[in-house]
Amino acid sequence: MNRKYFPAIGLVCAVPLLIGASSNSSESDSQYTRLSASGVGYSTQIAETMTISAGVRNFSTSASQAVSDNAVKMDRLRSRLAGLGVKQDDFRTAEFNFSQARNPEGNNDERGFMVSHRLSIVLRQPGQAGSVLDALVAAGATDVTVQKGWGFNSDIDPKSLAQARGQDIKDAQAKADQYARELGMRVRRIVSVADNSSYVSDAPVVRYGFAAIDAGTKIDQRPSTVLANVSMVFELEK
Repeated sequence: MNRKYFPAIGLVCAVPLLIGASSNSSESDSQYTRLSASGVGYSTQIAETMTISAGVRNFSTSASQAVSDNAVKMDRLRSRLAGLGVKQDDFRTAEFNFSQARNPEGNNDERGFMVSHRLSIVLRQPGQAGSVLDALVAAGATDVTVQKGWGFNSDIDPKSLAQARGQDIKDAQAKADQYARELGMRVRRIVSVADNSSYVSDAPVVRYGFAAIDAGTKIDQRPSTVLANVSMVFELEK
């Protein structure tokens, strides 16, 4: 009958041995100082696409005439885009508005209807943005803007990200070495590494604008900044 209790006694006796082993490991780590440091890395990438908005706005005292006139002008814009090599999949209606309004020109007391239709257009060759804008205006566009959504649509170029990550690790290591020297210590080893956020930024401030050069519109752009962040824990010793 007493034999049934022997395994339980054996387990109880084994517990102090496990606790003792864990305690010894903790005492061994306590002789070193741990330092947490973050690093930031930068790189750049060139925009692969550019988004512009173009549309027409027209007024008429007749509702049906206002809609009809707008449709004709929009068809002219679509045809011009096709002639410039912009695929139909790369543009879509961004806004359509039909409302009662006063005549914006001439007699402001004249009441009628205003129709506004805008297209959002993705350009696969950003360098041609100026010539595309000029062509759309010539085709009758009355409302043209360059949207701020430059670049990879929040996608990061793998090569640019790899470069930024290499820099953020070096940055964290340099900080750890500096802290260690100031404390009269040295870095013994890296304990852990955590990859933090990576993103594309327009900082420093990007200047976009229109400039008349040789009777053509120039769209100024600069590379976007790729930022990568890393957190690292180092072990220091005397």
